[in-house]
Amino acid sequence: MNISLKILNIFKFRSQLVLTFAFSLFTFSSSFSAPQIYLIDPSGSGDYKSITEAIDDLYSSLPISNEIIYKIASGNYEEQLIFNGPITGGNATNTITFASAADDSTQVNIGTNAGNVIEIDNAQFITFSKLTFTAPSNARIINSTNCEGYLTFTNNIFNGVSSGNDDIINLISGNGQSLDNINISGNIFNNGNDGINLTSVNIGQNLDIANNIFSTKNRAIVCTNFNSPDILSNTITNNSNDFALWLIGNTNYSIAKNKINTTTDLGSGIYINNPNSGTTYDNGTIVNNFIQASNIGLSLDELVSVDIFFNTINIENFPLSTKSTSYAVYSTSADLDIKNNIFHNNRNGKSFRFQNDPSNQNDYNVLFTNGITLGEYSTTPITSLSDLHSESGMDFNSKQAEILFNSLSNLHLSGISQTIYGTQITSITTDIDGESRNNPPIIGADEYKPNPITNDKLIGASGDYNTIKEAMCDLYLNGIDNAVTFYILDGSYIDQINFSENIPGSSASNIFTLQSESNNPKNVEINYTASDSLRNFVIKINEAQYIKIKNLTLTADGTSFAKVVWLENDCNNLEFYGNIFNGYEITNGLASEEQNVFSCIDSSVLINTAILNNEFNNGSSGIMLLLNNNTKPHGIVINNNIIQDNYSGVNIYNADSPIISYNTISNNQYSYILSLYECIDTLTIESNKINGKNGVNISQCNGTDLLRGKINNNFITPNLYIMNSSFIEINHNSIQSFGASYSNSRVFELDYKNIYTGTLENLNIYNNIFNNIQDGYAYYTDGGSNISSNYNNLFTTGEYIGFADGADTPLLTDFRNASGTDANS
Repeated sequence: MNISLKILNIFKFRSQLVLTFAFSLFTFSSSFSAPQIYLIDPSGSGDYKSITEAIDDLYSSLPISNEIIYKIASGNYEEQLIFNGPITGGNATNTITFASAADDSTQVNIGTNAGNVIEIDNAQFITFSKLTFTAPSNARIINSTNCEGYLTFTNNIFNGVSSGNDDIINLISGNGQSLDNINISGNIFNNGNDGINLTSVNIGQNLDIANNIFSTKNRAIVCTNFNSPDILSNTITNNSNDFALWLIGNTNYSIAKNKINTTTDLGSGIYINNPNSGTTYDNGTIVNNFIQASNIGLSLDELVSVDIFFNTINIENFPLSTKSTSYAVYSTSADLDIKNNIFHNNRNGKSFRFQNDPSNQNDYNVLFTNGITLGEYSTTPITSLSDLHSESGMDFNSKQAEILFNSLSNLHLSGISQTIYGTQITSITTDIDGESRNNPPIIGADEYKPNPITNDKLIGASGDYNTIKEAMCDLYLNGIDNAVTFYILDGSYIDQINFSENIPGSSASNIFTLQSESNNPKNVEINYTASDSLRNFVIKINEAQYIKIKNLTLTADGTSFAKVVWLENDCNNLEFYGNIFNGYEITNGLASEEQNVFSCIDSSVLINTAILNNEFNNGSSGIMLLLNNNTKPHGIVINNNIIQDNYSGVNIYNADSPIISYNTISNNQYSYILSLYECIDTLTIESNKINGKNGVNISQCNGTDLLRGKINNNFITPNLYIMNSSFIEINHNSIQSFGASYSNSRVFELDYKNIYTGTLENLNIYNNIFNNIQDGYAYYTDGGSNISSNYNNLFTTGEYIGFADGADTPLLTDFRNASGTDANS
């Protein structure tokens, strides 16, 4: 073999070697293909000088066979990006990505002088990441009216037009097509009309809109005709008078952990409508959202089978104005499961409007309005939870609580007017912040772990709380873990004090006290003007105990509605000490229960309650206690108070052994100053000074031989009346009538009426002065048995000293003979 031939053979061998290696390398890269990465740089140092050049080259090189990434150098790009037709070879693996080379969305700004910034016609598998897009006047940023889906937008900044009606992203599927596999996440949307407007002609699949920030001119998200869209963890500032989220014809949707804040007077939160619900089920979930709106928080129209759990919806605006037609939730839908939500309206509107449908399940919600009408059930106005129970048979575990939030743009809890525990929902394990849910959970989107108060606090401009409402709401949010006093700094406060239930952590050792910091009631005045019966109080205690109210001035500035203190249901272990209670001054002789100064009615239970050293001025009743007849509450002490200028002073019904002592009670009305009805056992009326046009009335009050009542050592003007009562000691009282001549006036009267229950018996009447200077009777007795009466002083300026055994008795001896009593009087 010659040299030439040898060289040729060697060359052939080496060529075969190179070809074999190259083929092997191609086989490896085809199995594990790395993306093709190109640089777009106007300076000329990259693969392309413009994005348009890269797109044109992409279409001229079809089909693609692997993933392509275009890195865009920092700078401003004045281009319109047009994707005209399918990208052959593109699929879920072979995607096309346009991204910032600096990995920073603020470094690349893409815009155009005219037309939409990006036009997509039937192109798929495209991703835009970490870029800024700026729309020209009267144009969209992304537009596709023949969209086939498979588009991704992540971590971009979209700057839309501040005027006009052009949306930022507008995607519509072609005729007979569906809009599938759209992912819009981590972006910022500024201005523009709608932020995202998506319409699928056929049912679209796999739509994800998550972790975006919206501040658009109109709606943030419009979504039509999708199955299983996920709208999650978006932050939306609604600058429009429309809804922030607008969903039509969607099913199996998940709307969760979004935060919506409205800046306009008529802006709303979420609107969902499914006109196909008559034939399909929505099967949607709306969970853990913050919705701050001005008009309607959540509107549910023609839906079926939706779970609505743990949402916080607040209707309010700044500056605060009223809108009586606003709703936190408005529903015309059926088969809804609505639990653990806050529906809060602070614009005098309504908390809710629920459809009259037995398939709905509503419970464990917070329903609140600062207006008159709490909500509507179908067309029926609802003013209270009890009304709602009666109309709907639902919401038996719901609360009517006022909520304080951190701010209008931050609906985390800062205070609650009562505890708001809901019911566990096992499928919901975290809150809007990803924090674990407790069992039982807190109602609303924010799970809160109480931090019990252990130290005393100050209320006032330089204190721990600016207002009394803030202090009370913090008290119920966190509870106490010690004996705690809230001191109110000197000043005038327009506010209400509402103990809506037991203070969490309160007990016989953990007593809560609310008092003036100076211990002088004249230095702290709390006023409130009520305009309806539901909010008719300055201080209200409902089913709460272990509370002391000390050294405050409380004034009701209303007229028809002018209660100062309102106790309701079971209220035990209370003390009112050293306060001044000012009611409405009644001058026309017409008084109502709504004008009581201190009121506990509706068969409430009041156990171990002390009313000490207070002053009660004006009002209908100074103290009205209409208690539970079956329970007969005990431990009521009314001691050393001044009760004056009321229509009637003190009225107590159905108490066990009440003590009324060392009080000064006076008025200028014809109702009794002190009345006890159906009280039992050792009732005690001692050492009081009672002065008015009608004195003391004891009706159907009965003790026992071992538990005798006592009426001793009182000054009473003008009379003491006892009807159908038994086992009472009446000793050492000075009773005198006054005024113009009235021959039928009776200083002391025993009366038995068989039309009432009870008897008149076992009374001991000793060492009293019965003095009538109105020409009437000193001692008038009509029936009774086992009456022991002696050593009394009887005097009249009239014709008859007494009445007994059915006849007038001119002389004391006549009275003795007729009554069989008072031998030594």
